Amino acid sequence: MRTGRMKAAVAALAGLLLTSPSFAADPARPVQVPVQVTGQPGGPHQILLNGQPFGPPETEAWSLSVEGAYPAGQTPGAQAPKWVVLAYGDGGNACDGLYRVLDLAAVVPLLSPPVGTCGAYTLLATDRQLIFDFDTEVWVYTTASGFQPLPPQPPEEQLRAGLAAFDRDEDDAALRLLWPLRFSPQPEAAYTVGLMAQSGRGMAADPAQAQALFTLAAELHFAPALVRLGQISADPVAAARWFQLAAEQGEATGQYLLGKSLLEGSGGRKDPAAALAWLLLAAQALPTPDLRQAAQTAAGQAEAETPPAQAAVIRRDLPRWQPKTAPLFTGPADLRGWVGKHPHDRVRGHILLDVPDLKARLTAVLGTEAVAALRPMTVAEPVVDQTGWLLFGGCTPHACNTGHFAAVVNLVSYDVWACARLENPAADTDTLLWGGPDRPAQPRPQPPEEDDLCAMPTGPDGLKAFLKAAEGA
Repeated sequence: MRTGRMKAAVAALAGLLLTSPSFAADPARPVQVPVQVTGQPGGPHQILLNGQPFGPPETEAWSLSVEGAYPAGQTPGAQAPKWVVLAYGDGGNACDGLYRVLDLAAVVPLLSPPVGTCGAYTLLATDRQLIFDFDTEVWVYTTASGFQPLPPQPPEEQLRAGLAAFDRDEDDAALRLLWPLRFSPQPEAAYTVGLMAQSGRGMAADPAQAQALFTLAAELHFAPALVRLGQISADPVAAARWFQLAAEQGEATGQYLLGKSLLEGSGGRKDPAAALAWLLLAAQALPTPDLRQAAQTAAGQAEAETPPAQAAVIRRDLPRWQPKTAPLFTGPADLRGWVGKHPHDRVRGHILLDVPDLKARLTAVLGTEAVAALRPMTVAEPVVDQTGWLLFGGCTPHACNTGHFAAVVNLVSYDVWACARLENPAADTDTLLWGGPDRPAQPRPQPPEEDDLCAMPTGPDGLKAFLKAAEGA
């Protein structure tokens, strides 16, 4: 753990020795938005600032609307925002969304150039910057610099740079680098932004967002996040469960807090012998002498309540203790985590196509190159669980007729059936693939206009037709 996060962890644990943490939501502040848009779908539209026209009418956008006003505020009382985000659309398939910022904090209000990737975004708004995450690219808006793209870099390098910025107390830079990685398979990103949301570093303190970020990291079995969830839980029984998950991974803070819970019975179970084992382990690994001494003292109390023979066995066996490790995905039932979500949504840091066992089975059916070609097919319906079959699919944005796929997974046997239609720019045909278990797909060309039946099935009859088509491939 890096220095800054080590200090935060030690401070949190030291504070817990004295008192339990509590959080109160910031009071809501109504925001007066002085910006309106007039006009009808198809245009033209007029932006109004304080009731007066701002700039000439917008004639090229099919739609124009106020998306939001930021920051939302920290103190009671109405206050005008710094920035108003405007959403532009052309009403067709070419582009569903571009965004501009009307900057009211500038010396003279100004309208930024448009940014966006013709799709939805998520936004982190602080009082110093707006971070737009478009999934494939990230843009940062500040009054001083306007829109600036976050330079693309490998996720591992971006994580290292973000953690280094956090340790240097460069909070704005840390948020720009780490927040877009919150759903990635790198749990330290979500965890560190959770620390910032919890303490109000670089953003308004937001206990609910901190808990959500810690949960993202905990889903990846990140032990410090498990400890944090236990520390902020209002339910001592739930807190003990979080501490146990962390303790079993060898996290010393989790071992100490679990030992204290078992010694005191605060988590619904009093077990001095188990408390002794966890406290002795914690006393060997906690980061400061004071914390190690606190664990030793608590271990002495636990040993006084444990039969001597049992305590001797615990001390004898302690050197042989090994932390547990658990895979993120253990079987097909784990895929139900995507039900109701889209295949490219992240669960436990992974999109559906990147779950190792599922990816291996899809590769066996469709081939390595075809599976790689599925990743850009991000237009998709929510994943469905139909009587024990997982149904999902997707298509290429603005080119669904020539680039799409569908797959069904048996959630008991883990058998996978799939089809894909891939555009072949070098020929006047597309490549159509159908396959299933023990039946690898064989590419065959298809005229682009032919109905290939490769679509996510709906209903029992649709599932039967899909499996029949795959069988006949």
